[in-house]
Amino acid sequence: MGHPLRFQSPAVFQHITARGNDRQPLFLDSRDFEKYLAFLDAALRLFNFEVHALCLMLNHLHLLCRFPLTNMDEVMEIIHGRYARWFNHRYNRVGHVFEKRYYNRVVNTEGYLHEVGRYIHNNPVKEGLCAAPEEYQWSSFREIWDSAPVHTTGGNILTRPFTSEGKFDRDALRGFTLARICDSEEDEWYEDAVHKPDERKSAGPDPLSDPRVPPILEIATLDFGLDRGELSAPSHSPRVLNARALAAYLLRQLTVLTLWQIGVLIGLHYPTSVLKSLRRAKELIARDQIFADRVARGIRLFQAS
Repeated sequence: MGHPLRFQSPAVFQHITARGNDRQPLFLDSRDFEKYLAFLDAALRLFNFEVHALCLMLNHLHLLCRFPLTNMDEVMEIIHGRYARWFNHRYNRVGHVFEKRYYNRVVNTEGYLHEVGRYIHNNPVKEGLCAAPEEYQWSSFREIWDSAPVHTTGGNILTRPFTSEGKFDRDALRGFTLARICDSEEDEWYEDAVHKPDERKSAGPDPLSDPRVPPILEIATLDFGLDRGELSAPSHSPRVLNARALAAYLLRQLTVLTLWQIGVLIGLHYPTSVLKSLRRAKELIARDQIFADRVARGIRLFQAS
């Protein structure tokens, strides 16, 4: 069986991730990190593509790229193929270095683009490798923060919301990036710097036009004894929070709605809040069999239709 086709378009950004086979380390010392970056730099010189963020961790990596005139698969095959052969030769080993192929996700809105950027740059902070993103050697945050591109594309798009009249506010970028660690639902950096109100209103077609949406919302409300108004009204009730988590998870799994659109449907005003609700759903699936059964029942309902 061949590999599934990946959606590619010259205009879209791609969040690319890869990890070591069986979750083993991809990088054992600084020379390994440097070699991967050298292969990435060589591909940048050879092909017409852009790198706007990167982070190399011990056993996985993240890239935020755009491929305006180049095939993404070809570029990644060359970078990872060269690195895997070098790694095996250096450590006198055989077999796969990377787990399967790389993973990619289309970044389809500007808000999601900036959310991905700060997610990538916060990886080492989240893992306790450093106190602030600019301290980590193997990510692009420092070069973006210093406006000194080395492995990333000049005129980095992640700086756009923090640049006014040609002046880049590096402290605003840092504050926005660190705000994700706090997981604040009232994320002023996200709201003020990235999304204007008119952009939120025009973030795609009406989510209710998707025929799968009303039944998903009905499942979430009925299972928790709520009505539609209660699902989207401000509340910290565990019952409402769990219903939102169920709705968010099913909408994310069964539709192509953006985080903004899901938030509109369940009364959450920021993508970070939707992500928090999705994490709540995953935690409940792991420890609450009744909630897990509700999720499974919702998914089966749409698989059968």
